Amino acid sequence: MSLPLGSINISNKLFNTLKSMGIKYLSPIQEKACPLLLKNESLICKAPTGSGKTLTYLIPILNDLEDDSRTEAVIILPTKVLCNQLEVILKEFKKKFHPFSYSSLSEGTSSSRTKINAKIIISTPSQFLFNLEKMNLKYLKRLIVDEGDMILFGGFEKELNDILSLDLKAAKSLFTASIDEHLDTLVKKYMGASKVIDVSEKKINADTVSHCLVDIRHVDKNVALVNLLKYINPYKTMVFVSTKNDLLSLDKYLNNISYPHSLVHGDMSKRDQKREYKDFKDGVTHLMIGSDIIARGVDIEDVTEVISLDLPLDLTYYFHRAGRTGRFDKKGISYVFYNNDDTQKAKELVK
Repeated sequence: MSLPLGSINISNKLFNTLKSMGIKYLSPIQEKACPLLLKNESLICKAPTGSGKTLTYLIPILNDLEDDSRTEAVIILPTKVLCNQLEVILKEFKKKFHPFSYSSLSEGTSSSRTKINAKIIISTPSQFLFNLEKMNLKYLKRLIVDEGDMILFGGFEKELNDILSLDLKAAKSLFTASIDEHLDTLVKKYMGASKVIDVSEKKINADTVSHCLVDIRHVDKNVALVNLLKYINPYKTMVFVSTKNDLLSLDKYLNNISYPHSLVHGDMSKRDQKREYKDFKDGVTHLMIGSDIIARGVDIEDVTEVISLDLPLDLTYYFHRAGRTGRFDKKGISYVFYNNDDTQKAKELVK
């Protein structure tokens, strides 16, 4: 049984804001981690996708904001897409809760020497280090590393080590869905975290997600996708493709047959990404196609199906794809296409 939102010690203003946003109960990770984060403890938090990890660290940050210009929180995310996603959430809180300042350092490097003064700074690892001298982190309360496994295994381990080794008085916390082998090292050497909160039960996806392998045999993947969509008549579907070339090929195919869809990839501008996400969220389109960059941390409600046109090189990424559906105890289905060339990898996934 989920605990009510009022069971944690937050301000009346934040409590009422969260209620107005439809949040009345705490998820398991919020129930266990929020009280400790509100005490400014350092934590490693492991929970399945769709379990509310973002709100878990935002609640303490927002609750403790002071009325000055000092930077109080830094949130490190692995990609520009995820920074854009978090910006949307912060914008909503800024409008409904309190007019705090925030800054995103996810874009290309800048030669400007302008100081970065914001209550909350969100950034990719490399951009944070590049802009380090422009920030005043003397009064920093919290350093949050989100999607920690993607940062570690996505080529940013050195940058993460450099960030966590900085001489900061802030509490340092890491959030992840699927990290295991680096936990001890992170806790002992870098995070200074005394506790590991693990509500994953060794699962990356929720129990509400069903997984279906689809043998497409010799049918072209793009054709097989449209055939499946016609059969299941989905409400809101996300489709994943492993390479950008295949993604653009699918985009061209869908345009040629006049099938409405949204498209997101990492090389798109922030404005274009936001437009595509908004169309999909608002129901202007019922199909979003993208690469694995949109499989991590992107929070879109009511995704009913996820379809993988191919298997990712790293099978772990499959579970993050599947995690876009079945969020917050809602049911979802994840379909995986395979053919004779993929049989062995499909068997590995089943295992």
